[in-house]
Amino acid sequence: MITVWAFLCTLACGLTLWLQNKQQSALAGMFKTLASLCFFLPALWLVINGQRDLFSILLTLGFALSFTGDILLIKTSDKQLFLSSLLAFLLAHLAYSWAFIDAGIKRYDLMITAVVVMAAMIGCYVWLFRHLKGLMKTAVPAYLAAIGLMLITAMVTRHPMQQLIVTGAVLFALSDLFVARQRFVSPGFNNRLIGLPLYYAGQLFLLSALLSA
Repeated sequence: MITVWAFLCTLACGLTLWLQNKQQSALAGMFKTLASLCFFLPALWLVINGQRDLFSILLTLGFALSFTGDILLIKTSDKQLFLSSLLAFLLAHLAYSWAFIDAGIKRYDLMITAVVVMAAMIGCYVWLFRHLKGLMKTAVPAYLAAIGLMLITAMVTRHPMQQLIVTGAVLFALSDLFVARQRFVSPGFNNRLIGLPLYYAGQLFLLSALLSA
């Protein structure tokens, strides 16, 4: 099943990027929506059809919130929509973190993992700080904390599909760097060209972990 959804997602993502490069924003938004449905719908279908353990429900909630964030980000120039998308993705990271914690935590790895990840998040904030204004000076560190929590819990979860989870979480986090670079540092199509495939690959790895559970 994951192969079909991955193919459809890759196709829709590719068309989104091509249309964005051609400045066909309405069509690009449509295909971006389709790409995001490729990780949300199979998870929702799984839960509706009986896979209702807490891990599955929380991961599906994370997909739903991510899908919401993707829709809100279609109109990238609108500051209010960007803030709303930031909140949606922050909540998605928290839902993923809760799911990973629910699967059990390797406590002996927690401290060193937390130190390394939070150091990386602080580094990201230092990189972004001089580009932030107003509410973003509060919103961005809160978002970085949520990303850090997701990465930490992914790296120490006892879930049997941990390798897929870690890969998905890292790819998701890397994609956020390109969103931040696009929004705050150096806008350009290359940010989307790299960041969008990373984002969808991350979500598909997390979906694969769910479907393999």
